[in-house]
Amino acid sequence: MADLAFVVPGVIAAAPMLVTSVSAVRYVRADRLGRAVLRKGWRIRFTWRRTALRCGLYQADQAAPAGGETLMMRSRDRLLIPRIAVAPGPNGLTVSVKTVGQVGLEDFERSADDLANAWRVRYLEASPARPGYLTLRVVLRDALRQRTLFVPSPDAPVDLRTWVLGVGRDGQPVKVRTAEVSGIAVGGLSGYGKTSLVYHRFATLAPSPLVQFALIDGKDFELSDLKARAYLHCGDDLDRAHHIVSQVHALYTDRKNAIRAVLRRRSFWAGDPIEAWPLTVLVIDEAHTFLHETKSTDPGAKDRNNRVRDIVGMLDELVRKGRTVGIQVMLLTQKPTGEAIPTTIRDNCQIALSFAQRSKEAAIAALGDDINDYPHAHPRRLQDPAYVGVVSVLAEGRPGYSLARIPYVTDRDAIALAASTAHLTADPRRLLAAALAPADTIPA
Repeated sequence: MADLAFVVPGVIAAAPMLVTSVSAVRYVRADRLGRAVLRKGWRIRFTWRRTALRCGLYQADQAAPAGGETLMMRSRDRLLIPRIAVAPGPNGLTVSVKTVGQVGLEDFERSADDLANAWRVRYLEASPARPGYLTLRVVLRDALRQRTLFVPSPDAPVDLRTWVLGVGRDGQPVKVRTAEVSGIAVGGLSGYGKTSLVYHRFATLAPSPLVQFALIDGKDFELSDLKARAYLHCGDDLDRAHHIVSQVHALYTDRKNAIRAVLRRRSFWAGDPIEAWPLTVLVIDEAHTFLHETKSTDPGAKDRNNRVRDIVGMLDELVRKGRTVGIQVMLLTQKPTGEAIPTTIRDNCQIALSFAQRSKEAAIAALGDDINDYPHAHPRRLQDPAYVGVVSVLAEGRPGYSLARIPYVTDRDAIALAASTAHLTADPRRLLAAALAPADTIPA
């Protein structure tokens, strides 16, 4: 015990030196970016009080102490400054802030640019954490500007319930929940990544026999590389598109009547999927080609408009009710206004994404009015060529709208994946008919 009494004070006295030594070792072992992150973290901690005062992130405490206030207290208020804790991350820092008084999330959001300038960093985002705390994501290297490549594998595991879109500014995964989803609406200028998004979605789902694809290609050539893995496929022919939508709608009707008999539950997502009842994904690229009625007076215009109205009616029902039976519709267009995608369809899509847009009106049509409250994720800021492949979305586990860099899938890899998984392609209506057939009628 006597020896312990002498040892403990020594350890306590050496604690600051121990911390410094640990930081020094971490600094020596870090790469160039890691060292810059550590230096930035030290600077933020040591200059925080001065930075908070300069940015107005403090409050004067005018409450009188229990013994009453004095004349000196009236002339000099005590300043309340939020406390912070700084932790390094992959591309920057995470700053945990303990709020005080009336200094909260709105104040930090308003001062985000001032803090970024004071700390000399590329980007800073404030978001709520647990009650009484905020999180500041400080980015030194913008991961959105780093092009990434996705190499698919026919043996890769497939997650039907979550789609990892890519990474955010901080290099961390950005994902959306795809369970209980029947509609995905995608907007964006031509050449900014909509087709790449389809390729990425295809690459993440194609290795599983629990997924089947129906593809309608409004450009007539963009999705042809994937058709080996699709049980239905067509180009920009309206009659063929009408046929495919009719087939998927018929599948919806068949499944609605058979779900209790085959799945023994009322919803596709209430249990594990089976090969006899795969998730069916209908992709319509350049959707306005098939959903916009013409005002022409040509003799064939009336027939064309009748088919368009028929397609709109079937898609409307699929988007509103298809999730229960495991059908998802993905609609892509440049400017998703009511003329391109009827609002009865667009506004019922649970997931909305937008690549670069040129106007506020187009961004609102794609994402809704709330996007104006998140200027850092506004699609108008994505017109820089460096942001080709970057999408704005309401992501799971992230407050408000976030940006995500979609990994690029090459044409060669997409063709190879479609070929290597073509044997998994099957017509879901035939699979359902086989599941409903009596056992003695199924051939050996």
